[in-house]
Amino acid sequence: MRATLLTLLGSACYATVRYNGYKGVPWGDWPTYTLNKVFAVAAVALLLVAALRRRRAGAPSTAPLLAHAAALTALHVTLSLMLLSPTYFPGYFAAGKLTAAAGAAMTLGAIAVVWMARGRVGPRTREDRARGGLALLAGLIAAHTAIQGGPGWLTPETWPGGMPPITLLGTLLALVVLAVTGRARRPATRAS
Repeated sequence: MRATLLTLLGSACYATVRYNGYKGVPWGDWPTYTLNKVFAVAAVALLLVAALRRRRAGAPSTAPLLAHAAALTALHVTLSLMLLSPTYFPGYFAAGKLTAAAGAAMTLGAIAVVWMARGRVGPRTREDRARGGLALLAGLIAAHTAIQGGPGWLTPETWPGGMPPITLLGTLLALVVLAVTGRARRPATRAS
């Protein structure tokens, strides 16, 4: 529980300073818009903590971390659906409809949620299968966030307060999860 609370606190501080402080998002949007970003990045950060914990022999179970990540993901999805409009995300819409990129990002996000909900990354699976499930989830998340925010990453001079977007942080965290789970799957080589 401590890891979850610390992750949420760090994510909340970052998102609040970036979006409400520097970007000027109205404080009235903090409970939905800003918290949505907090829940999203905190969920990915908890997946990374779980992936790192799985690598250590004798480490505590990752089940609570994965359950917390799933709960935060559910909150992110719920808030995203509440906010999904041209008012909050004008770049996601053209002629009143989702753009192809936004549609692809949402579809990848939906697949990731279903993958997580089916328990493919949880403790009920065999360890190798669980690592593979976590790796696939991380890949889906990386693609989901990269499609959404990728164009904005190329103009750091426009980042509020010089702070990288949450989509960039989420993508980087997901790629680290992918790297950690990929290394964990490689068989150890024997010395000759």
